[in-house]
Amino acid sequence: MKLAIDSGFGHDDYAYMDDKGNLVYNKHMPVYAEAPLDAEDMPLFEGKRYYVGEEALMEDSLNIINVIEYKTHEKMAPLSIWVILEKLGIKSSEEIETLYIGLSLAQKEYAAQYIKRISKFKVNGITYDFTGKIKLVPQGVSAKYAIDHFYYKENHKETYAIIDIGQLTVDVVTAISGKVRFENAEGVSNEGVIKIIQKIQEYISQEFGEVISIKEAQNILMSKKYNFFGENDLSEIIEEYKADYSRYIVSMLKSRHRNIFKKYPKIYFVGGGSYYIDRKTLEQSAGIKGDAVVFPKDAEFYNCIGCLFVE
Repeated sequence: MKLAIDSGFGHDDYAYMDDKGNLVYNKHMPVYAEAPLDAEDMPLFEGKRYYVGEEALMEDSLNIINVIEYKTHEKMAPLSIWVILEKLGIKSSEEIETLYIGLSLAQKEYAAQYIKRISKFKVNGITYDFTGKIKLVPQGVSAKYAIDHFYYKENHKETYAIIDIGQLTVDVVTAISGKVRFENAEGVSNEGVIKIIQKIQEYISQEFGEVISIKEAQNILMSKKYNFFGENDLSEIIEEYKADYSRYIVSMLKSRHRNIFKKYPKIYFVGGGSYYIDRKTLEQSAGIKGDAVVFPKDAEFYNCIGCLFVE
């Protein structure tokens, strides 16, 4: 089996081909909180048990692990991989021929140690050994292959730019006549939808007097609801935050990539953060219109899907 995992700060996405050659992709939110050792139905990892998923979200906000920088992401990465393997019913690393893993260009300096971290680990006393099976693919670059082979269903030779927006990072990749310009590919941290999430945290603190975790704020961003002594609809304020972020992302891109909106005939917005871009605000701020901007369906999965088509 060839399995692709785009393990990020927001969601973990995964993709693979089933026995009939059909593309399957899905996601889960990696949420963790330390659990007591007698919570025996929870995974045991490096001497500690962890609540995962819904159980973790129901813990006190202060106990939920915030993943807002690379080192925490690296620390929890093996457990994130294990959760996906469990969801897919994969009990042994022997079942995996190739494990494609995405990593932002913003963290490329950590590539070697990241591979080492996830190559061999133990959960619940079972060792998972992916030594020699891991292929690390830069986020944004892998999305290029999804655009070429999944979006168009064929390898095309278009000139375009890719803006891959994650929770923490933004990766920018350009392709000229279908060829990636690796020397111009770039990733930056702390520019993703974390900016909206932090605004939500501030709003909840000011309006409700509550301190919530990054994961809880992310959940509010997706649902537009906050459960606090009943359900509170935050749709209006979140739409405002989306418009503000859309203007910000245009400003940031113009400052770092002056030609991005001037010269590239097509710009593809991918990654989970692309869902929180207001298209009208983006087009007005960037001074572009028509079909120059593309928001593909299921754009958050483009990095893991693209890994399966990497040449």
